[in-house]
Amino acid sequence: MRCKNCGWENPEGSLRCSKCNAPLVGSMVERGVSPEDNKPLSGTVREDVEVEAVVSEKNCPRCGYPIRPDSDLCPSCGCTLGAAPVQQPVEQPVSAGPVGGTVNSWMNPEKGVFCTLKPIAWVNEKIDYQPVSYSGDKIILKRSNTDANNNSISSKAQAQLTNDGKDWYIENKSDQETTFIKVSRKTKLEPGDIIVLGNRLFEFQG
Repeated sequence: MRCKNCGWENPEGSLRCSKCNAPLVGSMVERGVSPEDNKPLSGTVREDVEVEAVVSEKNCPRCGYPIRPDSDLCPSCGCTLGAAPVQQPVEQPVSAGPVGGTVNSWMNPEKGVFCTLKPIAWVNEKIDYQPVSYSGDKIILKRSNTDANNNSISSKAQAQLTNDGKDWYIENKSDQETTFIKVSRKTKLEPGDIIVLGNRLFEFQG
């Protein structure tokens, strides 16, 4: 059975063309024209069969041949329709820093702002503690990152260190308010500051 769309000879009883997938009833071939070369096809055309106009809603991406809406194969060049076009690799621009990729291990983290805290050994404690380094303009100090076995330090947040781009500041964050600074030099006081003398607390107002 000859396809009326592309002229392909199909086995008798076929409902659709095995080459262009067009229905085998009603086509431009009823008008006696071959889509490949616009020449009359051989064979007798039935006069009593209603001619179905071929409506093309798309063209072959390879050769531009008009394609029936229900066709999966271009009858002109054999291109398989519906296949995703091959994507060409896009060259990625070289950036100065990572964007969701691997971090350069030699770069300074957190804007390069650092400070250190060195635990001081108690009397008769035979340990030479090493300084602990912290980075970032906002650091939460707690038990795990200061002295892991010291239960007098809050496990959630004992204090917060902040850097304004020039100076470091400390704020108490513990519920028991047990964050203090040992005065070893002239220290500026602000109204409301608490001074610890021995075991007595004093509020400063100036």
